[in-house]
Amino acid sequence: SWLKNGFFGYWFSPGMMLNSRCIIEGLALKAMYDSGDISEEQTELLQKQVFLIEYNCYKRFADISEIFLFPDKLKYDWEQTRSFYFEKLQNRYSEQKIKKIIESSNPFLCDDKLNYHKIIETYLGKEFASWYGLLSQGSHPSDNTFYQNQNILPLLLGIYDLIKKAYGHLPKTDFTLT
Repeated sequence: SWLKNGFFGYWFSPGMMLNSRCIIEGLALKAMYDSGDISEEQTELLQKQVFLIEYNCYKRFADISEIFLFPDKLKYDWEQTRSFYFEKLQNRYSEQKIKKIIESSNPFLCDDKLNYHKIIETYLGKEFASWYGLLSQGSHPSDNTFYQNQNILPLLLGIYDLIKKAYGHLPKTDFTLT
């Protein structure tokens, strides 16, 4: 999506800011994993956490969510995942701590106080944490017009360098953009 937006010239769109943030988040988690700071158990938890995050997000919009969601499936998936997390974590954490983990932004990491900014700063450095903060200004709903600032282009090109560094060694296929 990031490459497509760049290809079509949507450099300063809120979508480009969000894509850039997601790339930084993903590469920080990849670096965290590569450094051995994500366990196999956490990898198992990661595969299920989407149901926790979806439910935690959409429950705030219960009055309108039935229009475009399947609330029974959403709740069922959340309950199943919640049980899975309790089963996996009950020997190490209290019930209260597990509840906090389940409500956190990255449940699989089992640290309800850990956020992406801290992960990015730890594994990619302060400069990328700063970029992440700037990109957040352009992607969160507000009357902020930061994303329209043409001076952000070098930062976006820095994201391209990150992508190239992380994935430039992969073999070319018919399924990639040129």
